[in-house]
Amino acid sequence: MSEKDPEDREEYLRNTHDAYRLFYTVLMTIGLTQGFNSLLSEVRGVSVSNLGSELQTILTFVVFIFVVLRFFLGGVRHLDTTYLETEFSEITESRVSSQRFRAVDIGLLSFDAGIVIVLGALLTNPQGFFAVLTVLLLVDAVWALLISFQMNELTKQGELTTQIKWGINNAVHVFLFIVVLMFASWPFLIVLGLTNSIVDVWWTFDSYFPPL
Repeated sequence: MSEKDPEDREEYLRNTHDAYRLFYTVLMTIGLTQGFNSLLSEVRGVSVSNLGSELQTILTFVVFIFVVLRFFLGGVRHLDTTYLETEFSEITESRVSSQRFRAVDIGLLSFDAGIVIVLGALLTNPQGFFAVLTVLLLVDAVWALLISFQMNELTKQGELTTQIKWGINNAVHVFLFIVVLMFASWPFLIVLGLTNSIVDVWWTFDSYFPPL
């Protein structure tokens, strides 16, 4: 690859983007598979009339599916908008052109996907599941806010950017999760798990499903 030829460097960025995307997808697929295996191993052999005894696991699985959906779509959209859909000249002039910045960015996405694998294994332990989910949201909130600051993209066309919205939503829910984990029981954790995803999709709907 020529260091001076913009076309060569742009192709290199596209190829590495594809590799990042594939690796992230594989990790998220492993996490989703782990979640289904945990659910099936818990409810296998349980009659329909006794499914209520597994309500904790079933509802935690519903939260898990929402988490996988939003983190997969969000991670892929972040990769696409940051490294593919932005003009190459803008990328080379931004912090994204830094190798270290890209390494940290991809490393944190991989961390997110790795945590999803752990969540899939914790479906039968709601307290542990939501404790780990709180860590995931905390890391994601810090990452989203920092990357926006580093790229000087706090607002766009007078509105908060998607990353800032992610950061705010997750930071607020981290606080709420900590309070509930300390003082309340699992139904409140389920509610927070659902509201975190619902607020996220509602507030950043255009980023997940861009208007044509």
